[in-house]
Amino acid sequence: MAARGFTYLNDGGAGLTRLKRMIVDAMHDLDDSERWPYLAASTSGAAPLTVSDLDGVERVTQNQEPLQASSRDVLLELYGDLTVAGTPAYYYLASPTVVSVYPASTASINVTYWKVGPDLSSGSDVPLMPDRFRSAIVERACAYAYRDNDDREMSAVCMAESDRIVQRMREWFALLPGESRQAMYGYSTDG
Repeated sequence: MAARGFTYLNDGGAGLTRLKRMIVDAMHDLDDSERWPYLAASTSGAAPLTVSDLDGVERVTQNQEPLQASSRDVLLELYGDLTVAGTPAYYYLASPTVVSVYPASTASINVTYWKVGPDLSSGSDVPLMPDRFRSAIVERACAYAYRDNDDREMSAVCMAESDRIVQRMREWFALLPGESRQAMYGYSTDG
């Protein structure tokens, strides 16, 4: 981005911190725009299971049997005590990164989920996005920087270019607007 003329942000101090934040925000904004296949993941372990990069649960199974999604509040209203042990029928988020089951069990569960990409904090960090589309991050970050510098016209130009690259990525992954990701990838969000 410094090569694009944002030298006022490349001061080695607070400006550089803002520049890096714009790049990270642009990456997360793009990652959040779709359920991109590069963000799909799964993990297993004893319930309750901590999934540090959890963005959204796609499916939870125990012994290959799907558990039904619920919320902690609904389960509390229906059953009261969530510590009652048994064979799980439901899963819920006990916190933003902890998947729990009801009835309670410490048996192994498998969580298929959407992950949050890691922040880019060092020069060797790379986004999860395929390399051929990463210029969308730079274009979007430049749009933020131009807007920060009160240049709305250049901000719009960069945002349009970022959107064009993202559209190419949608087509590459066959994620066309209005189509169901669940139907395209065979995922189910209903347990």
